[in-house]
Amino acid sequence: YDHILFQTLLRNSSGCEVRSDEYRTEFTTALQRIDLFMGQFNQVLLTSISTFIKGDLTIANLGTSEGRFMQVVVSRPGLSTPHVNFHLDSHPVSPEVIVEPLNQNGYTLVVTGKKITKIPLNGLGCEHFQSCSQCLSAPPFVQCGWCQDKCVQLEECPSGTWTQEICLPTVYKVFPTSAPLEGGTTLTICGWDFGFRRNNKFDLRKTKVLLGNESCTLTLSESTTNTLKCTVGPAMNEHFNMSIVISNGRGTTQYRTFSYVDPVITNISPSFGPKTGGTLLTLTGMHLNSGNSRHISIGGKTCTLKSVSDSILECYTPAQTTPTEFPIKLKIDLANREINSFTYREDPIVYEIHPTKSFISGGSTITGVGRNLNSVSVLRMVINVHEAERNFTVACQHRSNSEIICCTTPSLQQLNLQLPLKTKAFFMLDGIHSKYFDLIYVHNPVFKPFEKPVMISIGNENVLEIKGNDIDPEAVKGEVLKVGNKSCENIHSHSEAVLCTVPNDLLKLNSELNIEWKQAISSTVLGKVIVQPDQNFTGLIVGVVSISIILLLLLGLFLWLKKRKQIKDLGSELVRYDARVHTPHLDRLVSARSVSPTTEMVSSEPVDYRATFPEDQFPNSSQNGSCRQVQYPLTDLSPILTSGDSDISSPLLQNTVHIDLSALNPELVQAVQHVVIGPSSLIVHFNEVIGRGHFGCVYHGTLLDNDDKKIHCAVKSLNRITDIGEVSQFLTEGIIMKDFSHPNVLSLLGICLRSEGSPLVVLPYMKHGDLRNFIRNETHNPTVKDLIGFGLQVAKGMKYLASKKFVHRDLAARNCMLDEKFTVKVADFGLARDVYDKEYYSVHNKTGAKLPVKWMALESLQTQKFTTKSDVWSFGVLLWELMTRGAPPYPDVNTFDITVYLLQGRRLLQPEYCPDPLYEVMLKCWHPRAELRPSFSELVSRISAIFSTFIGEHYVHVNATYVNVKCVAPYPSLLSSQDNVDGEGDT
Repeated sequence: YDHILFQTLLRNSSGCEVRSDEYRTEFTTALQRIDLFMGQFNQVLLTSISTFIKGDLTIANLGTSEGRFMQVVVSRPGLSTPHVNFHLDSHPVSPEVIVEPLNQNGYTLVVTGKKITKIPLNGLGCEHFQSCSQCLSAPPFVQCGWCQDKCVQLEECPSGTWTQEICLPTVYKVFPTSAPLEGGTTLTICGWDFGFRRNNKFDLRKTKVLLGNESCTLTLSESTTNTLKCTVGPAMNEHFNMSIVISNGRGTTQYRTFSYVDPVITNISPSFGPKTGGTLLTLTGMHLNSGNSRHISIGGKTCTLKSVSDSILECYTPAQTTPTEFPIKLKIDLANREINSFTYREDPIVYEIHPTKSFISGGSTITGVGRNLNSVSVLRMVINVHEAERNFTVACQHRSNSEIICCTTPSLQQLNLQLPLKTKAFFMLDGIHSKYFDLIYVHNPVFKPFEKPVMISIGNENVLEIKGNDIDPEAVKGEVLKVGNKSCENIHSHSEAVLCTVPNDLLKLNSELNIEWKQAISSTVLGKVIVQPDQNFTGLIVGVVSISIILLLLLGLFLWLKKRKQIKDLGSELVRYDARVHTPHLDRLVSARSVSPTTEMVSSEPVDYRATFPEDQFPNSSQNGSCRQVQYPLTDLSPILTSGDSDISSPLLQNTVHIDLSALNPELVQAVQHVVIGPSSLIVHFNEVIGRGHFGCVYHGTLLDNDDKKIHCAVKSLNRITDIGEVSQFLTEGIIMKDFSHPNVLSLLGICLRSEGSPLVVLPYMKHGDLRNFIRNETHNPTVKDLIGFGLQVAKGMKYLASKKFVHRDLAARNCMLDEKFTVKVADFGLARDVYDKEYYSVHNKTGAKLPVKWMALESLQTQKFTTKSDVWSFGVLLWELMTRGAPPYPDVNTFDITVYLLQGRRLLQPEYCPDPLYEVMLKCWHPRAELRPSFSELVSRISAIFSTFIGEHYVHVNATYVNVKCVAPYPSLLSSQDNVDGEGDT
């Protein structure tokens, strides 16, 4: 050593034998220290160091203060790690060590505490080397090699695959496990021995990664011996469980977990939100977590991701400056997807709340009144209690198009604060924070329980008086009093009593009804109420009904005898027609309602349009005759094929009336050629009657097409066409309706004209009859999704009619038909008119025609005007019919009171099995302002979204019950306070 200044060799002066190689060295100056282990043991206290030589290698025995023993090659060129490293004892390793390297089985004796351990100089074997690279990096003298999946010496490898040269790469994890077809995904492969060489140098130049047959481009700067990173290329088609092949030039390894997928977005919810942003947007689809990165943008701004899974992405919408529609763009690595537009609406504003007080036990319904409240999907009310430094959050519902939301107050009894307690309430509307409102919590009232059930009568105003103490007149208006699980209405109170009205729809129930005080987490039963039946007028009613029946029978007998005489005079080949109002236009082609005003356009009897169609022999012309009638017995026609008009002032058209078709306008005759069915193409089975009605009779028929193929059809005679002018109008409308072509609109097959007698209308035969009777039939068992699907089909049919500028005017479940494939057809154009024809745009009271008032829009009831928006109102009632399986709407409201009822802001209640989003659609259809109702195009879109996301088998019972009845009137009243009082008294 250069730094040794003085060295003295001393012989062993002990009494033992003197060894020739023994010497001692004394250093008078400290040596310069060289750390040959390059800092591996900086944090380790070595208590024992000894060395020995194996061939060209110097090996150090190291002992630590923690009782661990290590052997490591001392090497200047590079870093060597211990090839032996194990724990000997809990005592430190003694510096006194004996090394015996004289033969092949040399050893080291190590002392720990009172224990001596013999350790071979060749190490402890090979099995403690866990990876191939560790095994092959061990010193040569340990004679270790890799045998399949473990490190052993040659004699311990019977398979003959022992090697000290080659290590195959090992893979234990790959992520991500899928990538979009467009590629661009960075693939990370974790494992061992990537780029390993025998000289312990790391080299990836010969390492390759293949996905199937395609190369994955390695990123050398980010890859290590345990990690490979590469970029996948594009693929033409989806592939699942592909092989990932890693090659190092000497061998390959496969790993099967990778897939090429096509990310798909199937739905977004909600489809709208406020322009300030903050709406939690949910994208539903498949393979949405493929690739490395996802970016969602709306209108060029980032939608902040909240969560990611294979089928769902959630993000918070960004703010926009204007309320408009923007496409939603999803980028996954190099894949780009553009999906349905997201609509930004004006920001919601809450003006006021009522009531402004709540009982301390909570449970009060707080109604927030504002504007644009329908622009948000998540509604919450937050109550801040300053004294307790706490916030309480509750969910809310919006129960109308845009003006009202309802929330239930939480209980604050657990806080034990002094009352009255002033709190601050505000609303979180998606990402929008409303202004603060004062909400005062007051003492709970002390209601006096009823000693016996309260008796009320259907005939009076159904008023309940509930007595008690400390009844706050403001807090009690929060719908805390329930009768039969419905809110008591029209509350008037003072400190010692509350007066309220039992809801009308509860009066028909025969069981006792509980009177309850609702609180946030419980309810208290105060007593029971029993509805008394009206006074017994059974005897009087039976007498009046009996006399009426006798008079009707006598009148019918008189008319029958008179008509029989007329028929006898006219000839035996004439058909007996019903004697009702003549309507000379095509709007009655599929109209046939035969109900009285008292049934309000709804038949209470289950009448089926279908009739058995026997194996017909198709009689020849000499028997039936094309468009020729013979006598037959008449039967009642179902409500779907009868008219609602009942005026009997118009005379019948007799078959002997001659209509000169040559007098028609030649241009009209030319235009109507594609509508008219020739006599040789139609066989009418006059002996097979489906029914009769106000406008004529309906028979089974057979239509022969150009290939003589027989088509089962329904043939309707119109016995009120009396002159050539009405025939012209009839044909003109036939041209219009013949052009209707939509799978959800009942089409017109054609018209058969006869020189004598009434025209015949040819319609498709509907196997399953009308929609209302089908869903009302208890033998059928439609699911909720089936019923929503029926409504979606009706919406599509009405969207088509609206695009043709047609107003239906009588849309209802009874006026929709079902074919053999259960496809819904919008039918009964009895009130349908082209909106360009002003003559048919208004309803004239002088005609005496009955109107379906409980399906009519509010403005139609007031002005007798009909538009496409009034059809939207009727469609909402039709949806309600579907979800109740054909229950009559407003069963407890008199026909003459329906206008006042609607002006009070009341609407049909939510049926038990009706999903909340669908009921919201109904409420939008019933908005008092027609221009704020959705279009049929928008209805198709919204119901399609509800239909596609509805999962599960849910069946609807025929008996209707209702839910979510907290907000009795979802719209503000349009009447003055005095009008409200008068209307309630009338009701």
